[in-house]
Amino acid sequence: MRLADGKLDFDLSVASVDQYTGAVSAQFNEISKSLTTVKTAIDEVLEDAGLLTQAAIEGHLTTQADTDKFSGAWKELVSGMNDILVEVAKPTNEVMTVMEAISNGNLQVLVTGSYQGDFNRLKESVNNTATRLDAIIRN
Repeated sequence: MRLADGKLDFDLSVASVDQYTGAVSAQFNEISKSLTTVKTAIDEVLEDAGLLTQAAIEGHLTTQADTDKFSGAWKELVSGMNDILVEVAKPTNEVMTVMEAISNGNLQVLVTGSYQGDFNRLKESVNNTATRLDAIIRN
């Protein structure tokens, strides 16, 4: 139950065998080993998730977790988190480039990438600003 609740601070050691548990002791040891492996994998995923979360908060969008140390669904999860940062970096980098050009007086430059949702709204805002500034300067 603790594992299902996200509580990973539990003891997986198996108590000494007595006359009543000797027959199933090997089974408990195998279960314990399996749970230890699962706990280790979850700890590693959480560690990398924390790394990627902190990187995103700090604006380090090129940070990537090493997916080679994972397999299966864990690898897909960490890879997906990496992909999120890559996708956030695309419009962010393009907007930075355009805004730098605008700040240097180039009002002809626009954000041209194909984006969706809030990223598209950001693109439209930057492009509208550049277009309106250009119109004001030309008049």
